[in-house]
Amino acid sequence: MLRFFIYFSVCAITLLTALPALAADVLGGEVIGGTAPAEEPTAGQEETKERDSAKMTQPIYPGVINKVISKGGNGTPETLLNYPVFKNGKVNSAILAFVKEMAADFEEDIRIEAGEEKPSSYEMWESHGSYVLEYANPDVVTVVFSIYSYSGGAHGMLLLRCLNFNLQTGEEFAFDTIFGDPEKALGILSELSITRLRAELGDEADEDMISYGASPEKSNFNNLILRHDGVAVQFQPYQVAPWAAGPQTVQIDLKELSPAKPNPEIWPDTKNEKK
Repeated sequence: MLRFFIYFSVCAITLLTALPALAADVLGGEVIGGTAPAEEPTAGQEETKERDSAKMTQPIYPGVINKVISKGGNGTPETLLNYPVFKNGKVNSAILAFVKEMAADFEEDIRIEAGEEKPSSYEMWESHGSYVLEYANPDVVTVVFSIYSYSGGAHGMLLLRCLNFNLQTGEEFAFDTIFGDPEKALGILSELSITRLRAELGDEADEDMISYGASPEKSNFNNLILRHDGVAVQFQPYQVAPWAAGPQTVQIDLKELSPAKPNPEIWPDTKNEKK
């Protein structure tokens, strides 16, 4: 529970705190812009704006530009979604398409949930997103998005999404390209995840949720963080544990994944291993 409290506190600071900020391009960890006034949309202009810095806490990475899609606020539902910009246009296009899709989904939720008579919580509705970057090697990055959305109810929802790219070629790694033997990989990921989730959650473990949410289906393992020493399986809230337990992450070492033939483009040290 302590681990979850710390995690959720970080999420609360990262995702929920809206602070006045400088609008600036951030490159190489240094602010190179200045204060930018908010732009007033002209008649017929789309109100969604891409600003060059976040209004909330977002880690800054050397050589990566941070941008944010911003919309609403001031008494209306607010969207603030951070996203990274790399030096590969193909990668950037895929990331921007995902972030715009998330913004459009929240706008649709607002349209459906609000109705003609706005609820008392309407001004508090929001969709705030940040990301962290992890590298399996200097050319392979995982962008881990955390998007918290609230549109009424007891609490909001947290969506976690991992996008994996080769920064040289622009290729986005799907599950079938991460492993040479995807079916073997599913079996290993499922078996080890179930075992480790039971041990990690202890008395809080829900056998039905774990067995279903970590069964050997690709849809259960579409959020993989690629690391130099293996993968981390990122499970959504409610996927393998109740909301109060927080999102669960399970580390699977590269050696344990060896029978599934990990892609040597991601893990070069596996290139010379015996098949």
